[in-house]
Amino acid sequence: MQQIRPDVKFFAIGMVLVTVASLIGFVMSYVMIFYIRSPIAMNYLRSVLVERVPNISQSQLNETLAEVISIARGLGYYLLGVSVVGLALGLALLAPRSMALNMNFGGASSASLAIGVILIIVGVMSIIDIIQLVLYIAAGAMVLHERTLIRRAEALAASQPAGGTNMTV
Repeated sequence: MQQIRPDVKFFAIGMVLVTVASLIGFVMSYVMIFYIRSPIAMNYLRSVLVERVPNISQSQLNETLAEVISIARGLGYYLLGVSVVGLALGLALLAPRSMALNMNFGGASSASLAIGVILIIVGVMSIIDIIQLVLYIAAGAMVLHERTLIRRAEALAASQPAGGTNMTV
């Protein structure tokens, strides 16, 4: 007899990948939102602009710095939003994991499909950070792979006799 209950290790791997990606996103968004306005960052930006554009006036320099800061902060907030959504999806992985362990294969399969696809979409949305992009897409792939294993366990459970004794590990 084969084991019916699926091994849910890919959910755990997916949760770890999502958590790491979200933490990286939180750190990067913090840098982009708050650090960019620090005196150190401002002096660096000012020196780079003066070096690259030697005849820049003070008013043009101030306008350009303000635009650079607003764009960086906007991207930081965007990255923060993507990280929060990713972390929420990582926590949502507990639901299909629990369903799979309780032999609710249909619910686990549906939830895994939805969460896996959304994680891949979130990965594409985090295109400004290549590390997050890779981690979210890898997590989505892990969840979709776990869905395949759940579907196999569901088919195996359906082929077992109704009063089978091998319903647990």
